[in-house]
Amino acid sequence: MRIRATRFLLAATTVLGLALTASIAGCGGDESSVAAGLVPTPAGELTRADVTRSDPSARSIAAVIEATNGFGTEVLRELTAGSEENLLFSPFGLSQVLAMGYAGAAGRTAGEIEATLGLEALPAGSVHRALGAVGASIDGGPQGPPSEADEAASVASANDLWSESSYGVEPEFLDILSRDYAAGVWGAEFIADPEGSRELINDHVADETEGRITDAVPAGMIDELTRLILTSSIHFEALWDQQFESAGERPFHLLDGSTRTVRAMRRTGGVGIAELADVTLIDIAYRGGRAEELSGGEYSMLLIVPDRGAYERVQAQVDAASLDAGIAELHEAGNVRLELPPFEIRAELELKPGLRALGINDAFDENRADFTPINPDARRHRIHIAEVLQDAYIRVDELGTEAAAATAGHFKAESTPEEIVVDRPFLFAIRNRESGAILFLGQVVDPEVQPPPAGG
Repeated sequence: MRIRATRFLLAATTVLGLALTASIAGCGGDESSVAAGLVPTPAGELTRADVTRSDPSARSIAAVIEATNGFGTEVLRELTAGSEENLLFSPFGLSQVLAMGYAGAAGRTAGEIEATLGLEALPAGSVHRALGAVGASIDGGPQGPPSEADEAASVASANDLWSESSYGVEPEFLDILSRDYAAGVWGAEFIADPEGSRELINDHVADETEGRITDAVPAGMIDELTRLILTSSIHFEALWDQQFESAGERPFHLLDGSTRTVRAMRRTGGVGIAELADVTLIDIAYRGGRAEELSGGEYSMLLIVPDRGAYERVQAQVDAASLDAGIAELHEAGNVRLELPPFEIRAELELKPGLRALGINDAFDENRADFTPINPDARRHRIHIAEVLQDAYIRVDELGTEAAAATAGHFKAESTPEEIVVDRPFLFAIRNRESGAILFLGQVVDPEVQPPPAGG
């Protein structure tokens, strides 16, 4: 799985685009009219189905969160294996867009997506209802950046399908998108105006992400053979429950054994701590929406800090079960001096190679992909997934976080230290503490030096 580019800048969100591209053999590239029985998707118009969401069972929601968290940690291992670069991605956004593709897949194509997402034990209908419920549960925070007076994180997500206006989609597929993913179908002119369509999608995503992502669909991705593009975006912004202050500059120990001077921030107060074999977990709460398990809000950043010399071993072993076991060992520590580096990450990811490694293959093959639940001509037109991209952004500083985007076993908690200094590479997760859903995962191996925030 290759990182197309990594840059560091002020950033806020994550977006993933999934393109289904037609490779049409032996026929014209432009369908003259939408086939009978399909829902038309006129250019420039949004089409939604008039359907009502039905509530899934709590068991189904828990099962899909467990599955998608497990999928997310598998992707994390693919992305970080042998990597010494800072990294960020959103397992939530990736799962949402793949699940929408799964809703439009059939046969072995659907089976491979289902297995890779870990959803085999659930009926497809339950999967979509549960994933939709998880998305709806996080998409309810206040809009705009939080202020000192706010008591909740700002969290927003959005899903969209973009269809060539002459193509059309099956009514049942549109029903699932509208009911379970709050997604409509936007008509686009991929054939007549590829670049204009790209600008249309990018402008829309920029609006959904408060201007943080302006090039979600890169130049050259859309051409006259493009028929469908799925996008999913998530934006997260929150203040720390207890804010940090600047701590000047400190040494940071890199993976190659060298050290680098970086900016540090510190605070003394309450955190969740679990000291485990080879690793320490530190749970730092954001403000608002009180959670029952630990003080602070319903969202937190979980730092996974391996002992010196143990980073590669811990990195290779992190999975959903070990995270759950470690989180279960977290206990409240009320007067801990915590010091860590602020950081900013922007990652632009090409995810198709890693998804192939995890078991999705037919969906990417023009001769084997089966997306007939989207359009009955999908196989004849060789509709297949051409690209899966994700842009992810995060800024962590003294005020809070803006993000756009250990093996299982017996863990024994030890005595709580009075001071924790995070001066070496670490993994992190931004999670909903009540549901357990992981919104972002990443690693920091070399934090960027950055100036103090304005007014700080």
